[in-house]
Amino acid sequence: MSAKEIGERYNVNNGTILRWLNQAGIEKRTMSEVMLNRNNGNRPSDYELKDLYEDQERSTLEIAGIYNVTPRSIILWLDNAGISRRTHSESMSLHLRKVRPSEDRLRELYEDQGMSAKKIARKFKVSEYSISKWLDEAGIQKRTLAEALKLRNRPRYTLEEATEAYLIYSNSNNEPVDMQTFFRSYDPETLEVTEGSGPLRAHLREFNREKIEGEVQ
Repeated sequence: MSAKEIGERYNVNNGTILRWLNQAGIEKRTMSEVMLNRNNGNRPSDYELKDLYEDQERSTLEIAGIYNVTPRSIILWLDNAGISRRTHSESMSLHLRKVRPSEDRLRELYEDQGMSAKKIARKFKVSEYSISKWLDEAGIQKRTLAEALKLRNRPRYTLEEATEAYLIYSNSNNEPVDMQTFFRSYDPETLEVTEGSGPLRAHLREFNREKIEGEVQ
């Protein structure tokens, strides 16, 4: 039992239990032992640990998740088993190799879907520099600044899609909402509240509610 569990049984706080342990000469558990105890002593053998860390190339964080202990516990187990730990550089290299998308996937995201290097980097949890390097290695032509700005300002929805969404919302809402408020507050595709969108506001220059409603009717 933990000090907390014993305290709850005798209706005292943790500090009291810890003091009683000291008075009784009972050695308190280390954090690693506490975590291991919570996991019912399910510690891997040195062979299993070596297989996970070296052969399967799992990180200390991943192994910790398997055994419900802290990464620090895994580090202690590795050291006790005489298993050499990776350097920071080796860990980063392994991480990048694991998360790196195929060239076809990278091309699809960058060229077909028009995602920026920054967004792709966020998706794979790597640096923007890594994405730029991968694009170069895949022979994918990177956009010029002018092309990037043009793509960034491109409306995500056609005028027809935005119009249809506005009319559906307007006709189903008891309180009328003007188109400017709608475009600033709602995503036409999902009708969920957003923080507003520059490309959507660009539609306002072309949007004429009376004309469009007349055509629909």
